[in-house]
Amino acid sequence: MNADSQPRPPVKMSDQVFKDASRSAKLLRASRRHPLQLSKALRGVPGLTRLIRSLPSLVVPMSEVDLPVAERLQPSKRLPGMRGLRLCQAVLPLEATQKKYLTGRSRQALRTNLSRARELGITCAVVDTEDDKRALVQAMAKGQREFHIRDEEMFRFPQDVTWMEARSGDGEQIAMALISQSSRYGLLIRLFARTDHLASSQARFALHSAVVEHVRANGGEYLLVEGKGPLLLEPGIQYFQHLNGYRLMNVRLEGAANGARQGVAVGPERLAGT
Repeated sequence: MNADSQPRPPVKMSDQVFKDASRSAKLLRASRRHPLQLSKALRGVPGLTRLIRSLPSLVVPMSEVDLPVAERLQPSKRLPGMRGLRLCQAVLPLEATQKKYLTGRSRQALRTNLSRARELGITCAVVDTEDDKRALVQAMAKGQREFHIRDEEMFRFPQDVTWMEARSGDGEQIAMALISQSSRYGLLIRLFARTDHLASSQARFALHSAVVEHVRANGGEYLLVEGKGPLLLEPGIQYFQHLNGYRLMNVRLEGAANGARQGVAVGPERLAGT
């Protein structure tokens, strides 16, 4: 029987079982540098394993994604002592309309942040020209205290990557996002805001909402996130993904031949909680 043929109650990033698994995953990763922490980290492995194995899967056929997206989904995310178990990923199944996406009690905090962004006059748009992209990188680099941004790091991405920005009411650039999309699958490569701006939080929510609309408008049904899996993220980013409706899923990139034999990617009606 296909493991996803039976609905499972969704595990949220706000649930204690996720928080415990996240703590265990971070301790396991830290044990590479601090071996004395390994014994403490191993205590949480059974719970971490149960969580990952209980999650629904999303099968992404190679035949439906182009090489840039496939390459970013392909890398294996594993922890010390867990070579046979890949870490789950954050996946946002896209609703048919933005109105439906924002409906419901679970989206109340998201709606509040988007309303504040509108009150502040924050606007979002696609960035097209090379000059505008470089100006955006320079504007973001000035306000980043947590890490450095260099032009060459941002421009190593393929030409098909879409750049988006968020501006304050007075036109100041305060957030940026990079997206790649192939068929039904969007991949959020980067999304961050200037840490020195008072409206950075609202700008992040507004820009993420614009990303969702952009991917949906281009036929997207799923939005995935590149980089560290949700178990290894900082609590603030985990909470951000939770408020935006991301779900924990085991994502598998499958060859065209296998995908044709086993069927296309899991549809929205097969996802837990839908």
